[in-house]
Amino acid sequence: MILEIVKGIEKSSEGKTKIGAEKSALALEAIQVCFEASGDMTKKFSWAKLLPTIANIINAFVGFANRTGLFQQQPSEPQPDGQ
Repeated sequence: MILEIVKGIEKSSEGKTKIGAEKSALALEAIQVCFEASGDMTKKFSWAKLLPTIANIINAFVGFANRTGLFQQQPSEPQPDGQ
């Protein structure tokens, strides 16, 4: 789930390469919403204890993706009005 959220955020923000911190914050927020909605998990784990591990997973995946070009930006299509 964590990696799918990160991939979805990356895909939806194509062409906006300078918003890494905002994308990470959005990923953490989305994961926290899922965590809190799960009910059972909140009884067994605390978000405060899971947060560092989840952040490390996100950072490791994003680092891998950046090193390997996984999220390589495709040149955007020219717009009909020349932009």
